[in-house]
Amino acid sequence: MTEQKSRLLSRVRGRLFRQAMQAVKAEPVKIRCCGPHPDKAYSAGCGRVMSIFYAYKCLYCGFYFCARCAEKHFGKTRAEHNEEMKAAGKYLGNF
Repeated sequence: MTEQKSRLLSRVRGRLFRQAMQAVKAEPVKIRCCGPHPDKAYSAGCGRVMSIFYAYKCLYCGFYFCARCAEKHFGKTRAEHNEEMKAAGKYLGNF
């Protein structure tokens, strides 16, 4: 693939991504919090409904959480996680 084709493809991908994000932001997906431990049979969770942009997803169990329940589920706060990442040299910042 030539460099010119590669640049064109990159621009098209970027444009499609921006259009998709605009569509999602126009009508945000609402999601319900699963609570701190969704694998327990009788855990109803807090049930808070929020935009998917404010939800935290566990990469292991696949459930979404609000900020308060995410701290309970993952066992640490965002500040603690950020400090661990800084110490390991993997901190990307708040983006």
